[in-house]
Amino acid sequence: MLNTDGHIDTAHRLLTAAIGGADHGHDAGDAALISALWTLALVCFMGGRPELWDPFHAALARLSPEPPAELALTIDLFADPARTGVAALPRLEAALRTVHYEVDPDVIENVAGAAMYADRLAEVREPLWRSVLRGREGGLGRRHLVALMDLCTDDFHRGEWGEAAELAAEGLSVSEERGGRFFAWYFRYHQALLAAVEGRFDASQELAGQIIGWAGPRGARTPQVFAHHALVLADLGQGDYESAYQHATWMSPAGTLASHVPHCLWVVMDLVEAAVRTHRQAEADRHVRAMHEADIAALSPRLAILAAASAAIAAADGRSVSLFEQALSLPTVGQWPFDVARVRLAYGERLRRAPGRCRVQDSPPGRARRLPETGRGALDCPRRAGAAGDRTDQGAVWRSGRCRPDPAGTADRPPGRVGHDQQADRSTALPVPPDRWRSPVPDLPQAGHHVAGRPPRRTRVGRRLLGPNESFDSRCRRTGHDRLAARSHGPS
Repeated sequence: MLNTDGHIDTAHRLLTAAIGGADHGHDAGDAALISALWTLALVCFMGGRPELWDPFHAALARLSPEPPAELALTIDLFADPARTGVAALPRLEAALRTVHYEVDPDVIENVAGAAMYADRLAEVREPLWRSVLRGREGGLGRRHLVALMDLCTDDFHRGEWGEAAELAAEGLSVSEERGGRFFAWYFRYHQALLAAVEGRFDASQELAGQIIGWAGPRGARTPQVFAHHALVLADLGQGDYESAYQHATWMSPAGTLASHVPHCLWVVMDLVEAAVRTHRQAEADRHVRAMHEADIAALSPRLAILAAASAAIAAADGRSVSLFEQALSLPTVGQWPFDVARVRLAYGERLRRAPGRCRVQDSPPGRARRLPETGRGALDCPRRAGAAGDRTDQGAVWRSGRCRPDPAGTADRPPGRVGHDQQADRSTALPVPPDRWRSPVPDLPQAGHHVAGRPPRRTRVGRRLLGPNESFDSRCRRTGHDRLAARSHGPS
């Protein structure tokens, strides 16, 4: 039904009627009943509305003697992880310790589902790849597709965008060839994400529109939620914060982590940033409080970074620096290159907008001296082409490379001419190279004193620096400033 033009509500009604009317005695050992509950859970997830889950939770609670551990784990961490996920983490840890020895593809698939919103998919990659390889050799198409979906998600968050693009293309091909069109929207979602972060905004919006157009008539809200995630990233990349805010709050209202909409966890920082940029400070503060109350930082190491960064973005200037430092000092920052690059960008933009700006000596030790580090396949830092500030009409492009904003008007400036807006601000923290062999800013020539390992001599005569092996006295005599040389030694 779902592979064709069936409606989610119709599938839900038929399944709940079959489960409620069957003579199974709510026996947890009844294989047909448990299979029906798994299918109902998928339908509820696709529907994306809390009321669809009520019959499922009622049927699950009636199982005797108790629900199967695997089903209960997946539901707690996949259906509404913002409310039930943290308590289920010890059971997830136990499942992850044994999943590498698992030979049942269904068990692997279900553990991966439980690991998704806890950002632990990396620990299931090897079993998932086994399912992909079996599928390529003619195995069951649905298992092949689900494994590709999980690997795409992990690749995107870890910055392996090249592999994510290849797996998304494979997933679309398998969906068409092996009768799994119901899953095709998920791979278009990943293509939309990749287009958004690579600066192909029109392509991202077109793909998201295709997903919404397919899902709307079928009553499937979850694919639309995923599509709005891609639209949020595309809008932020272009500096359209008003549109980004509208898409993010369509997924979940500000100040709330919507019930049974787990994907709203992935746009918590996006919503706060868009709220602050559009002068909705109260909404930003409420959303930060909602994250704290749900303790999403305990659910996932990546969400811990996003929650801390969200608090920093919403905080007053006096507190933001310490909160950004807290976000960037968490132990797993090296695992999430895209999210960390975005946090660093927000940190730098906050310093630039801060009143009086931030002097080097006011910055926390060492932070201004570290350049961003990223994983393979990830961008170094999102580049926003518009000047930093509260203006929302500046275009922006998420592309590979360091952040080098181009202030308005520089394109018309004659070559070599430096305007006032490009002059060095002595109160702004500038990066210092991590070692003496690399230039602190790409594309700039390496200064000789970096190679020498020591600063240049700064004594000036006639607005010119001394040579590297030239003394003050010899320069004065050579340039006719003998009185300065005598003065440097004091009265005779």
